[in-house]
Amino acid sequence: MTKQLPIIFIAVIAVSLACPAAARIILGAGMLQSFQDDKADPQFVYGTEPAAGRIVQEEDGQRYFEFRYGDTREVERPPHAGYRIALFPVHVTAGSQLTFRYRTDHIRDLRLALTLANQRLGFHLQLEPSAEWKTLTLPLAEKYNHPIDEAGPALELSIITFAPYQPGAESSYLQLDDFQLTESGAEVDADAVRARVDEERDQLARLEHRLRIYAARMSQDSYAAGETVEVDYALINSSDEELPVPKNTDYSREFYLVGAVQSWIIPVDPAGPRLAAGGSIVPVGKDRVGPVEEIPLTGRYTKTLAPGEYEWLIQFKKVRSEDVIDEVRLPFAVTE
Repeated sequence: MTKQLPIIFIAVIAVSLACPAAARIILGAGMLQSFQDDKADPQFVYGTEPAAGRIVQEEDGQRYFEFRYGDTREVERPPHAGYRIALFPVHVTAGSQLTFRYRTDHIRDLRLALTLANQRLGFHLQLEPSAEWKTLTLPLAEKYNHPIDEAGPALELSIITFAPYQPGAESSYLQLDDFQLTESGAEVDADAVRARVDEERDQLARLEHRLRIYAARMSQDSYAAGETVEVDYALINSSDEELPVPKNTDYSREFYLVGAVQSWIIPVDPAGPRLAAGGSIVPVGKDRVGPVEEIPLTGRYTKTLAPGEYEWLIQFKKVRSEDVIDEVRLPFAVTE
């Protein structure tokens, strides 16, 4: 008898912002500290509200970047937007910290992710409303997932906001300015950070060695053209040992992550290029997977396939690479 472990899927999409050599990212003035003048202004790259963000200039000449959303009482899902700003790399250390200031009335959900040369540090913030500029400081040390001496320069920063459901409010805003990468001056135990990173690597290695695709099956052997193609499967701990799952800090929200799955549809007769059929990171709701415990998963393809013979390819991949840990192929047919 196997036990099933519930799974939560989280869609994560990032925007990018490279940091300047002066270690200061100023969103105000529109012309950031960058020699790339044509890319200095924030660029919308993700979300439902392309016009949510803009540079604002006040009468006193102060400029800052503002997210503003309209009335959300009638929307089906929270409006959201993410922006990209191009600058130059900045070196980070064990004591580096990201600081910025903000003002907001109702928008509390702010997601930041600082991408270094070899890792990504995510922050999911719940802001306190403030009519005055308020400064936040985010230490990087607790987020490192690779050794600090391998981190390299900071290259990108994600900035994503989600509008609140705010009955009666005509709009809501969040204003951001003066992002900086500075040194905290505090003593940070680099050896302790390395030990934590090494422990995470060991735990991931055990997961990669023991987790396998299990009980994969198509919902039926044959589908009519235009019919949704579905597959059910699981990841299973193939050992009789409990496996710890490390907390992942790559994304704007922390969670326990065991890997990623990717599906492909491969035409067999007639032969043709394989078609992407969806994929996802695989976070789980707790910090360990029990012996022979299952993580149930599903896949669906809704586009119309031409009549013929196909294979559904499932690939289970490592957390931070495209390396395939396990894969399974399932045959099916599409009829006229």
